[in-house]
Amino acid sequence: MSDVPSLLQPLKDRLAKITPGPWQVDRNYPFSQDLVGIFAKDEQRYVLQVENQDDVDDPTCDEDADFIAHAPTDQAKLIAAVEAITTLHKPERRWMPYEGAGISFDTEAEALAALEDVDVNSVVVDDLAANGTPFFEVCSHCKVIEDSPCDGQCTLEAGYCESEWPCKTVAALTQALGGDTA
Repeated sequence: MSDVPSLLQPLKDRLAKITPGPWQVDRNYPFSQDLVGIFAKDEQRYVLQVENQDDVDDPTCDEDADFIAHAPTDQAKLIAAVEAITTLHKPERRWMPYEGAGISFDTEAEALAALEDVDVNSVVVDDLAANGTPFFEVCSHCKVIEDSPCDGQCTLEAGYCESEWPCKTVAALTQALGGDTA
């Protein structure tokens, strides 16, 4: 699965390379009445001109210029919003004493300690030796610990049916940014 920060990085890189803003529309472009300028106020220079190519006063020319002038600021706000969401939604491991245990723990040590309270057969011990302590991932923000065992609708152990990683929020962001959700 693609991770959201790596999908945002090209957007942030492009934004970092443009003329610093804020940009504003200058309808008093000094060279022609058919041109609307995009002016970088802090840089005291024009970064772009939008030309009304018809001989008719086209209002979309001004709307295009407004859109372009606000694009850097709008993009920075959207990137910050996505980053704020992904700061909340992070994968978190849940450890099981053995595969199919039906119970999970915050740490691997707690899961292994739980083995002392269970009659463990040699197959479980061999599996742990070969594959390590089993775990699954949930979303740290979305996790919901259910009171009863899973109803068979999910693939997770120990009642984390609604918070499997990636959560629906991260999957939607990844897909919207063109990433792989598999």
